[in-house]
Amino acid sequence: MSVSDIARHFTRIDPRSLGLFRVLFGGALIADWLQRWQNRIAFYSNDGLLPNHAHLYQLKNSGRLVWSAMHAFSTPGEAAVGLLVILFFYVCFTIGWKTRAFHVLSLASLVSLSARNTFSEGPGEALAIALCALTLFLPLGTSFSLDAALAKIRLARETKPQHLLSPAALHTEAEAQRGRLPGYSPHSIAAIAVLGLAVLVLLTLAKLQSGASWKDGSALHNALNVYMVASPRGFWLRNSGLLGPLTHVVHASQWLVPILLVVPLVRGIARGGAAVLLLIYGLTYGLLTRYALFGGCFVALAALVIAHDTWDRFATKHVAKRVRTVIFDVDCGICFWLCKTLRRYDTAGHLVFQGNGEFPPSGSEEPGTRPMLLFRDDKTKKIVERPMPEGIDSALVERTVVVVRPDGSFATRGAAVVEIFRALPGFGWLGLALSLPGIAALRDRLYDVVARNRTKLSVEMGLNACGVQSVTKDVPLKDPVAPSTELRFRAQALVREIAVATIAIAIAIQSFQANGVGPKVKTTALEPVTWWTRATSRWDVLVPEPPALESKLVVDVVTKTDRKLDTMTGTEATISFDRPYRLGGQWAIYLERVTKEDNKALSDALRKYLTRRGPRYEPPEQNQMFAGTDAFWITKPALEETPITAERLFRHARGGAVLNPIVAPYVTTPQTTSPIGRRDQREAPRPEPDLQEDEDPKEQPLRFPESPGQELQ
Repeated sequence: MSVSDIARHFTRIDPRSLGLFRVLFGGALIADWLQRWQNRIAFYSNDGLLPNHAHLYQLKNSGRLVWSAMHAFSTPGEAAVGLLVILFFYVCFTIGWKTRAFHVLSLASLVSLSARNTFSEGPGEALAIALCALTLFLPLGTSFSLDAALAKIRLARETKPQHLLSPAALHTEAEAQRGRLPGYSPHSIAAIAVLGLAVLVLLTLAKLQSGASWKDGSALHNALNVYMVASPRGFWLRNSGLLGPLTHVVHASQWLVPILLVVPLVRGIARGGAAVLLLIYGLTYGLLTRYALFGGCFVALAALVIAHDTWDRFATKHVAKRVRTVIFDVDCGICFWLCKTLRRYDTAGHLVFQGNGEFPPSGSEEPGTRPMLLFRDDKTKKIVERPMPEGIDSALVERTVVVVRPDGSFATRGAAVVEIFRALPGFGWLGLALSLPGIAALRDRLYDVVARNRTKLSVEMGLNACGVQSVTKDVPLKDPVAPSTELRFRAQALVREIAVATIAIAIAIQSFQANGVGPKVKTTALEPVTWWTRATSRWDVLVPEPPALESKLVVDVVTKTDRKLDTMTGTEATISFDRPYRLGGQWAIYLERVTKEDNKALSDALRKYLTRRGPRYEPPEQNQMFAGTDAFWITKPALEETPITAERLFRHARGGAVLNPIVAPYVTTPQTTSPIGRRDQREAPRPEPDLQEDEDPKEQPLRFPESPGQELQ
């Protein structure tokens, strides 16, 4: 392996890896959006925890503004519209339609969602924003996308059936690179930057996760026994015997993946091992803990590390028993168009296309006039002729497509479509799905409808059709790349490299400063890049080990209709921790921060929100206060039942009806002044006079970090 080969290996990511990454990353963004949709009132409207005008006012007073398009929305309805628009951006990005444009819009949307309430930002948002920003300079839409499919259709220039047998109509990899066609991926600093980001995060966590539980294999068990850390899935698996080995795999992956990524030899195997470890790493955090977006990013990163050699081995592997000859109607424009399109997905050379033009008209067959069948000879690697199988005649090929197998048997109608999908690399699952009972019958009916109306469909699509006069011009099968186009590509590449280098360096410096790991870089020149994009690079995931204490907020409410419930769960209030936490990471991070003394200014908005509604309860009449509310912050050591401590954050009106006698034994003497309500008076709960809620509490300046690296605590 030469030095140039090694350089190409590290400076280029296979386009199929980029396409698969886009699908997985888009899926992670959509999953994150679903969680935010449930929290749309609490975090994105003025009826929630932080009104937009108050946030902007406090940001201005702190001297550290942030940008969020969600600041423009005030009411719950407006917030819902804004979130639906963001979902549209995410879906278009995921399917690869106008990929670059919706990539930019998805990045802006992610920044907006994160910056709307900076007290709920976590490591998942920082990693997703950094990943989205760095991959913006890579062509994520040249594979596995709607853009790529449409481009392949436009590039299909064959006008005659014999063109389908010529390799001259297909673009080589070098031609795709030169013309930025489907399958294009540049040699760029961006490739190094994206993989470098993964290495940076993994090594940072490997250094920071230094607690004893990571070394003895109990970290995940301990983490999943912490109420606001475990997801519902993690809660049910918290005592599984698999968590010990899984902890060792997750922790070791943080050292092994960087090593496997830089191995220049046996790169297919090394990169494959790295992909598997990243997949396990991402699924563990994404499915079992509150760090769902953080884990989803690593699942997507697993696709990026798959080597070019691995993709080629899969996509170009020729299997003799999967060779098929497709006999189609040459007078059917849509049939010819489909054959041209299918040819571009047949990267293994399994399909041979043969028109039915050599068959005599139906009913006029004479002995010796049967055409020969075109077939691919695996020994010579050439198209050869052999006798047409019995049963295939003019009448049959005029009614339906015919797909001939190597043994001479053949399939027609919907079954022929199944055979085609089974022959195409990566489409076998679709052929299997179309063969399932029930679906097979619908498949054949749909095929018959299309076959009967193929002339009309061809005309509507502007294609040739039997009985319709058309003029077919000979066109070049390929267009050369103009010198001016190549010059424009070079200029764009130069701008791309400068931009991605700037962002990558800014993220790296921010990561060093925020986590206290790596070189001690003191410059602040690139600080605005990470501040405005919210790529704060604080990777505080279970560091140095899972929390020793677990806490929960219980809001004991009596509604106007005398219903008693905890608005945080939608069920009866209880101090028990033996139930899954279902509010997600956004609420968990916010509650951990808002209950700290430094963030006292947030207490009025939280109190106002909790006396009117909750994340799991919306009153029938908006803005109507509850008849009574008691909010308690319950804390106990993880993995132990006692001792439990309870702090009453506030009481509204007559208070709740369930928790007062239950928490009385656990109320402790205060150690510090409480940021919410009157937690500085932690005597046993007792009835208090009704409190009138102040509709416009005096705003106090929020504590924002002096720099992006100083995370909110």
